[in-house]
Amino acid sequence: MGLPGGGPAALVTELGVFDFPGGRMRLRELFPDVELDEVHAATGFEVDVAGDLRGVTPPSDAEIAVVRSVDRLGVRRTEFGERELQRRFRWSAHNAGCPCCT
Repeated sequence: MGLPGGGPAALVTELGVFDFPGGRMRLRELFPDVELDEVHAATGFEVDVAGDLRGVTPPSDAEIAVVRSVDRLGVRRTEFGERELQRRFRWSAHNAGCPCCT
């Protein structure tokens, strides 16, 4: 890619997580409320998809606590549009009362 430092290691978007093996962008993880067709429709180029594509692992309670401890005023919420702020995910290990869904 010609970037100093070897280029990006990962890209996290509202659709999923991408990595760059061999300098080419590849979808590695998909958010649970996103379909693969949406990723293809949202990009202007062919997207490689990992053969072992998986869902994004939800954050642990400890990870959520760290984010909240360094951003007590919730400034991180200004980085997202209303649609993203309304998203709620359902994983088998979580429910509507879990910390990542509130």
